[in-house]
Amino acid sequence: MKFPVKLVRSIVVCAFLAGISASVLSEGKEYVILKNPIANADNYSVGLKAMNVSKADLENFLKTSEAAELLKSYEIANPISQNYDTLAFVFNGKYQIIPSAINSPEALIEITKELSKQK
Repeated sequence: MKFPVKLVRSIVVCAFLAGISASVLSEGKEYVILKNPIANADNYSVGLKAMNVSKADLENFLKTSEAAELLKSYEIANPISQNYDTLAFVFNGKYQIIPSAINSPEALIEITKELSKQK
């Protein structure tokens, strides 16, 4: 079965985010991420239903070189998320916003406005 790349990216990102949600919630940091009703469920089920494929199909795809290349493109997310032990905000692919600097939605807007002026 040929997987559309955009859908594969979506399921990888959903699974990644669900995994982050589950790990953060398990550490008692509910203030970081709202409780995720699927955090303890099979992280792939929603994406698999949307793509109309089985988990076995996905697992077979993940063994291909195309999948390896796709997953490699997301490796940068790991060190970014580990810097502050929380979800990270990366702006323009160059700037990582320190979460403690964000004390309101307005503060995040102001920070992104300032960073957009940087070259």
